Amino acid sequence: TGGVGGNGGLFYGNGGHGIKVFGVGVVGNEILNNVIGNNGGNGIEAECPNAPPSAEPQTLIAGNHIGVTLDQAGTSIVNIANTLSGILIKNTANVQIGDIGANAGNTIGGNGEHGIKLTGKAPNPAPPIFRDGPIPFSTHLMRNYIGVLFNVSGEPLPAGNGLNGIIGEDVAGVLVGGDTPDMANSIMANGNLGVLFRMVHATASQPVAAKVTGNNIGALFDALGNITTNLGNALGGIEAENSSAIEIGGQEPEDPVNLVASNGGFGIKAASSTAITLARNTVIK
Repeated sequence: TGGVGGNGGLFYGNGGHGIKVFGVGVVGNEILNNVIGNNGGNGIEAECPNAPPSAEPQTLIAGNHIGVTLDQAGTSIVNIANTLSGILIKNTANVQIGDIGANAGNTIGGNGEHGIKLTGKAPNPAPPIFRDGPIPFSTHLMRNYIGVLFNVSGEPLPAGNGLNGIIGEDVAGVLVGGDTPDMANSIMANGNLGVLFRMVHATASQPVAAKVTGNNIGALFDALGNITTNLGNALGGIEAENSSAIEIGGQEPEDPVNLVASNGGFGIKAASSTAITLARNTVIK
């Protein structure tokens, strides 16, 4: 448990970040199954540049409740917001946020700024280890619930972060979602956008700067393919700003679609950006 203690229903956080991982060349960090809230900084902050090559993620963050959780009955929200972002990753490559399997994703909501913030490239990153087909990526976000959580009855409850669900600034090689439905992120009810990429460009080792595929942004499909759970992000779904080489949607017929629906403002927007590919998205207001 990071930054949360209970006594008679009261919760007490730390003045700074809940969990901070820092160090040049650090590898093998795992932050798993914690409740992290009421901290004066970020819920989790990781800055581990120049880690050595590894076949596994340098940093794995999975199964955590960050900024929000359920009460003991599992029916109602308990708000334990962190003052800044739920997760901040700085200048660090080969990071996995979320995982496949029951309760392996992170639930991130109610934080004052962003759900997940990615900023800065690692100065000398190890070779990227995640792949979507032939394309390499160095940061993979999968199966997270950002701005929404589900109670014991499976009902979605809005728990938006103050700004964006996910923001990437000056990063490269970011994969949001994946090529199978169980990698989908659900990104809803956030105060600005679901996903924002700003100044994101490809590098020699990562020819696709970012890819967003197979996610639920603002709504969900039911088992019959009908749109349910209208919990849109306030200003829009997905935006690329001053960026290039971004793929929104999968390129292959078997790739799962992005559902981008019920968001305020726009569904998908490219502003002052080039080489933005849009494919296999369901975009509905």
